[in-house]
Amino acid sequence: GLREPSIAAAAPASPPPLPGALGLSLVDEHEVDRDLLLTEMIRRETLRSTNTLNLLGQRLGVLAAAPAFEADTLPLAPQALCAMVRRIAEQDALGVEVQLALYRSFERQVLERLGDVLDRANALLAQHGVLPGLVYT
Repeated sequence: GLREPSIAAAAPASPPPLPGALGLSLVDEHEVDRDLLLTEMIRRETLRSTNTLNLLGQRLGVLAAAPAFEADTLPLAPQALCAMVRRIAEQDALGVEVQLALYRSFERQVLERLGDVLDRANALLAQHGVLPGLVYT
């Protein structure tokens, strides 16, 4: 599916609503906690893995015969993995406290090891001749 257009690219971009047109709404405190936790997890792991994600984006771009993939659009990007875990937690209707515990455990068990997975993916692609001498500077 690398050569298929992404859903975001296929959908027409609509301009964001104007700040005055947003309106006000009440937001559950737990919703904010969950969003902040996920955002911080993504930020931390993206900072740790920036170079490796960029290399993988270049290599996947070659496989797709397209420009390099942006780091945040990769299937192994922290954004994609956190979105997947969030969908699972919401689909299973887990309570807020359980969701927060799941996210913290996910960060410790998966995201902290993501750099190794990305390194292995890059090494595998390089072994198979996909930009074998590529380095990020």
